[in-house]
Parts: sequence; C-alpha cells; structure tokens
Amino acid sequence: MAATKLACRGVTNALIHNAVATNEDSKKYIEKLIPTAIGFILHQRTDLSRADFETYTRNGLMYKTFKKKVRNPIVKQLCKWIIGALDAFTRNYLRELYLVFTDTVNTEILESYKFQITYQQDNLASDISLLEQNLRKATDKLLLSISKLNMEKLKTDEFLPYICLTYYDQVTPVDYEPPFYEFDDYNSEGISLLENSLQLCNSNIILGCVDTSFHLVQCQCKTIQQSNESNRETSETLNSLKINDSNELKLSNYRTFQNQLSSSSLVESQILKSENSSKELKSDLDTDERWDKFNCSCLLKETFYNIDVVECSKCSCLQHISCLGFLGLDDVMNPYICKTCKDKTSTSITLSEQFFCIFRLILAYIFFNKRFPYQITNDCPKIFLTRLIQKLENLQIIDSVDGRHSVRKEIDGLIIECFRKWNQTNDRDDKSDVPNKRRKF
Repeated sequence: MAATKLACRGVTNALIHNAVATNEDSKKYIEKLIPTAIGFILHQRTDLSRADFETYTRNGLMYKTFKKKVRNPIVKQLCKWIIGALDAFTRNYLRELYLVFTDTVNTEILESYKFQITYQQDNLASDISLLEQNLRKATDKLLLSISKLNMEKLKTDEFLPYICLTYYDQVTPVDYEPPFYEFDDYNSEGISLLENSLQLCNSNIILGCVDTSFHLVQCQCKTIQQSNESNRETSETLNSLKINDSNELKLSNYRTFQNQLSSSSLVESQILKSENSSKELKSDLDTDERWDKFNCSCLLKETFYNIDVVECSKCSCLQHISCLGFLGLDDVMNPYICKTCKDKTSTSITLSEQFFCIFRLILAYIFFNKRFPYQITNDCPKIFLTRLIQKLENLQIIDSVDGRHSVRKEIDGLIIECFRKWNQTNDRDDKSDVPNKRRKF
C-alpha cells in the first residue's frame, strides 16, 4: 500500500454504490470504513483532543472521524498502524484487527474492538440494487451502534491504545511485516494481550456487520463498562474467538513509540488543545442545535435517505452534497466553506437557484434509491412541481401515468452526466452547460 496518509473523508453513498459492483471497489469501501469506524470509536470512547476529528453525516446521523491531517502524536501513530493493517487487508492477509485500550500501569485490558474480515471470491448476488440497499443499511447501523457507546470516556493519561492483527496463515508469508509495525520482542506479549482481550466478557456487543458480497466485516466490542443503549445481540464463547491456529499475531509496538515522544511534542499537543478549545465547543453542540443551522440553497431544511450532508468549517451550517452539484462527498473541497462564508456580499437565493438545487437533489435521490422522491416533491414549492416533472420526463429518467411516477432502468450514466453538466463551482454560474471535468465516477 503506497499511501502514507490515512484518508478519512467519511463513507459516502457513491462509495457504497460502487462497492457491490467489483472486488476493487469493495476494497476501497472497506479501506474507508475501517478507519472511519476506528476514528469514531476513538472519539466516542476517549477524551483525546477534538481538534483531530471532523464531522460527517449519514441519513441524519452525525459521526466523527479522523481529519486528513492530524496533530496529536497518539492519533498520528494510530493512523500509521491503521495504514499498516490496511496494507495487510489489500493483500488478502488480514483476518482480524483489534483496537485495544489498556491501562497505563499493568496493561490491563479496558476495552477491545474486533474487526473480523472474510474474503469472498465471487459476487453471487442476483439483485445488485438490493445488495446496495442492504449495505447502506448495514453501514448506517454500524455507525449508529458506535454512536451509542456512551460509557464514561477514557482519559488520555489513563489508557494506552494498541492495534493487534491476526492473519490467514495459508496465504500470508512468514516474513511479512506491514508498514509501521515493529515486532522483535512483542509476539509473546501480543498473544498474551489478545488472549486477555478475548476473556474480557463482562459486556459483549455486536456493533454491526457489513457485506459487499466480496468482503464481509463484522465489528464487535468487549468492555468492562456497561453501555446504556447498545443492544447485546449475541453472546459468543471464548472458543469462537480463537486467534489463528498458529497463534501468529502482530502487535503495534506502543512502547517504542512512547520512548520516541519528546516532552516538547507532548507540550505542543497540549497547546494545540488549548488553541482549539473554541472549535471543540462548536464541534460538541447537540445534534438538534446543529439541525437548526441547516442552510441549503434548496431551502428544504431536512435530510433525505442516502443523501450526504456536508458541514461548513466556518459557520457549521449544513448543506446537501447534491445541492452543491456533487454525488459524492469525496469531491467536496476539504475543509468545506459555504458560499455565504466565502462571499459576505452574496445576495439571497433566487427562485432559479432554488429550482436547480431541488432538481439536483431529486437526481441524487433517484440515483441512490432507484425510486421516485415523493418526499422531496411533496415538500418543494408547488410552483416548481410541474416543471420538475417535465424535466425528468424529457430526460427520460421517469415515466408518468395518472399522476404516479416510476423511475426507468439504466439511468445512472445519464444522472452522472447531468451532474457533470450542472455541477456548481466557484468560477461559473449554476446554469452553465459546461461539463465539470473535475468530476470522476
């Protein structure tokens, strides 16, 4: 794996849409899902500085994960270990990834999170659209489960994070070592740490299971604390949680990393935490208060199923990705700054701008859900409705009979081309017919 940076831009609907189609796209989805989930767990379960996390939204659920560039030395090192784990995953070696929190005194296990990976050879699904729908639901369920890990947070000076990896022995070379891992004297300690983790069964919580038909990933956690809301769906025995038959385990060398940390770098992280205190307050606002700041050019202050939302890094207002002219969150500039913050002299939204935003919203809804968006058309201004329907019919995206509308098949390419044509950018007007060459699908 050539990348040296961990790209966490959230799990988008475009990513999920492609994940069920090919093995390579499925890998891209898993490579995004695992660090996203680990980042969210780290945010929910520890009091590490919020300056290294950013907010994303899926179907009304806000979640936090790593920023593209992080400053805290602990978070930096965790990101490196995740990159090493993903190197093993891309080679089809990785069997299990454990995120383990221990105390700082005697490495007693406090919490353990396991990602178990199964590689499936062929996509045997007969209904790709159903598979995509199930994958979206499973992704949402996993993020929702992590959001409910609401026990008392672990304090930075009271825990140490480890990453433990196990492999499929029959395909993994004996001398394989993923990037950023050092194992010289840690194999026996790693096995002991993992076995202790497996015996931590006061609370066994299944967080979720995602299946692209190429890869299946199950995430579960074990903790000595009680979670108030998380559902306990199953209670597995220790026998079902064995590591590889050969007990081959790779453990992130946290002690070496600790020795490399200078006092100056720790002081720097504390200064950074202080400097970003105001940003942390903004990031920790209640969800209801954030929805009050929903400010999109479509003027529809609500979320729609499978439509991603982006947050302005300055004013924290929320906007639909599709209203900005994008299908995928990866195409939005990071950090994102809304039009109002960019141009303080910008005027109020015109009817023409509102119409085009609603039209983009409808196209995105059809693209991801494969059904007519009655939720949107029922809420949009009635003066737009006839023209919106006519436009969809003229583009041969829908058929209309007796006031009911059905979505045609094989319209993905047409919708992508529409977004290329109407994509909103900083240097041209909303109604420009010039395709956006930045857009890639």
